[in-house]
Amino acid sequence: MLVLIATIKTSYNQWFVSYHQYETYATLLLAKSNRKGYIIRGYHNTDPGVLVSKLLTNFKKALDILRNHVRKEHHLNSIVRRDNFLKVMSQQQPPISSVLNQTTANQVAQNRLKLASISKTIFLCGRQNISLRGHQDNFTDIERDTACLHNHGNFMALLNFRVDAGDVVLRDHLSKASRNATYTSSVIQNQLMDILSKQVRQHIIDIVKVAKWFCIIADEVTHVSNKEILSLVVRYCEPDSLPCEDLVGFFQCNEGITGRQLANMILTHLQSFGLDLSYLRGQAYDGAGNMSWSIRVVVKSLALTSVRNIMNIVRKVYFFEAHLKRQRKLEDVISDTQPGSSTDIIHAVKEIETITSTIQNIRDNIDTYHDELFPEIKQVCDTAGTVPSTPRTRARQTHRSNTPASSPSEYYLHTISIPLIDHLLSELKSRFSSHQSVALLGLCIVPSAMLVLPVPEFLTHSFQLADKYKDDLLSPNSFASERECWKVKWQRFAEEHGTTSLPSDLATALQQVSSMYPNITVLQQIFSTLPVTTCSAERSFISLKRTKTPFHSTMTTERLTGLSLLHIHKDIQIDVEGVIDEFSLANPRRMQVADILTD
Repeated sequence: MLVLIATIKTSYNQWFVSYHQYETYATLLLAKSNRKGYIIRGYHNTDPGVLVSKLLTNFKKALDILRNHVRKEHHLNSIVRRDNFLKVMSQQQPPISSVLNQTTANQVAQNRLKLASISKTIFLCGRQNISLRGHQDNFTDIERDTACLHNHGNFMALLNFRVDAGDVVLRDHLSKASRNATYTSSVIQNQLMDILSKQVRQHIIDIVKVAKWFCIIADEVTHVSNKEILSLVVRYCEPDSLPCEDLVGFFQCNEGITGRQLANMILTHLQSFGLDLSYLRGQAYDGAGNMSWSIRVVVKSLALTSVRNIMNIVRKVYFFEAHLKRQRKLEDVISDTQPGSSTDIIHAVKEIETITSTIQNIRDNIDTYHDELFPEIKQVCDTAGTVPSTPRTRARQTHRSNTPASSPSEYYLHTISIPLIDHLLSELKSRFSSHQSVALLGLCIVPSAMLVLPVPEFLTHSFQLADKYKDDLLSPNSFASERECWKVKWQRFAEEHGTTSLPSDLATALQQVSSMYPNITVLQQIFSTLPVTTCSAERSFISLKRTKTPFHSTMTTERLTGLSLLHIHKDIQIDVEGVIDEFSLANPRRMQVADILTD
């Protein structure tokens, strides 16, 4: 071993330290001198005295001072710090910051496992349409003898089932955590349910944004809590895919159910989802039809007492539903009259225009037609044993129109014939507007219909489509040449494989279109996006009724939406780690589930 002799010098004297003294007081030899004495370099929170905060000037008692100094706490702590520093620098042990970070990481990972078990249980309840709460669900019965005496709800029962199945982390959490830190309360349930539903909705919205164009389907219903609920469905069509209709939520009509109020509510929610309303290409309403001005006219006409009464009479004489064979016969007759192909639909559009023109002609000459029909009405009344007469007039009428007339014929002309014809015209114009007619003519680019239509008719319809959706076309100027190439392509296909192999609907044609036809692809995608019925909104009410039963009538709309979205969209996978991350960022938590220094 190398023997060292350390020498400490001042301008006044020289102090020699032998090897034995060096071995004993080696940690004190790193000193800083001035003209008056020596002081040990270091950092101390207290006032340790000589060699730290005071100079060593009394060299006669130096050894005694050193013996006292090496026994002090701050000196021992300094030795420990020195040894740790040397070990860290020589890589004999990890630094203290890494140890602390690892401890924090382990605790965060443990807490995330706890919250993952709770989140997965809530997700299971939503996916299987299982109600969560019971009489009391604010504590658990882990390792208690009274577990069978209380019904704390399906959520708590499933947590206990996970514990019985071997979830040790959850068992330790529920058994050792304080009652206000178990993260199983109804508030935490609602927060996690809201995050889960937002993740499902965001998945749908992301797909809609990729598809670009979309339509909305809305319907309203009064549930068991006697409150109006609006069901909002989004319809979209991705390239090379089939049209999809997905529920994005139930929303309570707190502001009312007038047309303006419902429209504002729908616009607000669509904007909150981040959807660009400039790509909205269609709307379908059933029961929420008062949002459309044209449909409001129909609603107003139905408010006329005479029309309402005659429609009630028509419902009473309808006898098909009471007899199964009659119902089947009526369905067969209707199916025979329904269009069977895209070509039939195009021809049906023309027939609708013919019917509308015919009824409009009857309305313009209503006096003549009414005078011709009224004698036949008298004959029917004679057969039934009654006489057409004018009802008596009262100062105030509530159940029928109080219309002055000089004869029964004039009375029924103003109370029945004119309102009924106006009602029919309003219905036809609202259901088959010019925009809808052009959209239906979009079937002319379906190969099976395109090759059958006469050339002038096909050109006329295609130019109408190009003019209607010119802002959506990628290259409007090249639409004519692209249309001709599209037609020639399927003419050759029909010559080789026969006309029966041609695509007969938009969905099939969209899957077979290539990038060579960008304008045709856009038109087919838009037409596939347009809604046909409101069945998806109606079906969503079935899930609503299964979830919000008379036994769970106090469920909030947010929880109802969360459970319904998880139950309906079973094909959408949930990212539990993402749910935990968003949950940790929502509010400060007692249980740390994220490392704020690294995440």
